[in-house]
Amino acid sequence: MPNLDGWRLIMEARAGGFIGKVIVFSALMDDHERQRYRYLEIDRFLEKPRNQASSCGL
Repeated sequence: MPNLDGWRLIMEARAGGFIGKVIVFSALMDDHERQRYRYLEIDRFLEKPRNQASSCGL
């Protein structure tokens, strides 16, 4: 998403009154990113496999 990352999208949706469930699906989810999303009351984190081998179970 040019000019808008997932965190900013969710932040703006929450600021606009969105109270629905949010699931974050990301390959770049370190402890710092998890904390940023917790601030926005995310319901679930799902991590993408970081490479093709891990997605194939190798």
